[in-house]
Amino acid sequence: MVMFYSDTDILINPQISVGEKDQVFQTILGQLKKAFLIEIFKIQNINGWIDMDNQQQTILKNPQNSLRFVNKLNPTTIYTKNILNVARKYYNCKLINGMYLEYIDDFTSMLYRDKNYQNTLLWSGIYAFNDIFTNSQYTIQEHQVLSIFTIAALLDTGFFTGVNMNYAENMTFGKNRGCTFYSNTCNGKTKLNPEYVNKNLGAKYCDSVNFLYKNEVVLSEKNQRNGCKSEKKSYCYQRVDKWENTDKIQYFGEKSRCFISNASTNAVAQEDEGIRCIYTECNAGRVEIYLNQDSLVQRRPLICQNRAVLNINGVNDQNGTITCPDDSVSFCAVNASKLVQKCPNNCSMNGFCFQDSICFCLQGKQGEGCEINCQNNTCPDCPEGQFKNPNNICKSSCPLGFYGINNICHMCFWNCKECNGGEYNNCTKCHDHQIFYNNQCYDICPDSTYLDEVNFKCKKCDDNCNFCVKAGECLDEIITDSGQIIKFLSIFLIIIIFV
Repeated sequence: MVMFYSDTDILINPQISVGEKDQVFQTILGQLKKAFLIEIFKIQNINGWIDMDNQQQTILKNPQNSLRFVNKLNPTTIYTKNILNVARKYYNCKLINGMYLEYIDDFTSMLYRDKNYQNTLLWSGIYAFNDIFTNSQYTIQEHQVLSIFTIAALLDTGFFTGVNMNYAENMTFGKNRGCTFYSNTCNGKTKLNPEYVNKNLGAKYCDSVNFLYKNEVVLSEKNQRNGCKSEKKSYCYQRVDKWENTDKIQYFGEKSRCFISNASTNAVAQEDEGIRCIYTECNAGRVEIYLNQDSLVQRRPLICQNRAVLNINGVNDQNGTITCPDDSVSFCAVNASKLVQKCPNNCSMNGFCFQDSICFCLQGKQGEGCEINCQNNTCPDCPEGQFKNPNNICKSSCPLGFYGINNICHMCFWNCKECNGGEYNNCTKCHDHQIFYNNQCYDICPDSTYLDEVNFKCKKCDDNCNFCVKAGECLDEIITDSGQIIKFLSIFLIIIIFV
């Protein structure tokens, strides 16, 4: 049974703390997202998806046209058009031939918190671990996102002609990691991908977003895919700042990040799980860590260089080592608090969160978190040179996905990621699954052009050529000849039928 709360329960119940209100709101938001989508992605409903590229053949009568199955109940990959394009661009691998789905059998189906998920398409957690359509048993609910994969799937259903890709929430897991990431996952005797538990190396590591740490949960061999063991995840981030009062040197809070470390206040470094949550700041791309509150107050950080191992033996009665992240730039680009708690105060329930960070405020509300009531329920217009943003605040520019006109920010055309106007040909940047050409965003290159697969750009065919696969290889004659053959066969069949 799922428990729902009303707005009144959340806002006025004195027994619900601010943190609990936020958690309840996130729960409701997740339930609404899933309730809307879950029936569409039932495996038995795939035969109702519409092929928008061929209106004469609208229904995909055979689900196997879009799914590969390990058996008739367990699809392993889905390879519809938009999903395939998104996967190839997101992972930066042109060899991908389908997006992996969760392996479901009688045992793993028991792990689902919501039985409605059974027989539903779910992304494999080892490829898109924090999408809302992965197994929630292994995903922290507050970290789930409506990713570009799920929006691409909505497009592939054919039920929606204009799904605004700008509503995709940010996901960094595995992004641009290439074919090695997608093909090998956690196989092999060396740790290719820090996102995964490697059964040969154990679970002593931090993941790619560098603020989670993972503890191994061993399932039966048949429930492992590609050598990956399932795992539970724990956050270094917490809403309340807290220095741990134990032998371990740890801090939990907004500025806590995960490090491979056995740091302790004992005379001898501890031999434990080898993971620490440590107070961390980034200044000009430099990673600075503080091991206790005194060092923070006195601003005496330890500087972490790429891949360095810091030995803290004898430093202020501390012992052990701390392994620095592989890439300080990527490490500093991730803001733990923004990944967990997106828009300020969840837009105070006076709007909705857009692109993970911007509040779309209701009429009469404004502020970074829609917390301000406008006078007479009308927010003031913006002066010349400024634009009213989605949160009804006047700023000198509009956020990504919007353009400014008449001092107001308007959303770009639905398939433009960035734009300088509201029409389909005002795009300046496209979404991951699309190709930018002549200020427009295409799923496939238009006539008289071909796809340069190296640079993922459309290029012109030779003059007077309407169809080509690359420069100098025109297909016009082949297509024309094929048309003549089809026409001849049609006439031949008519003669046979009526003679």
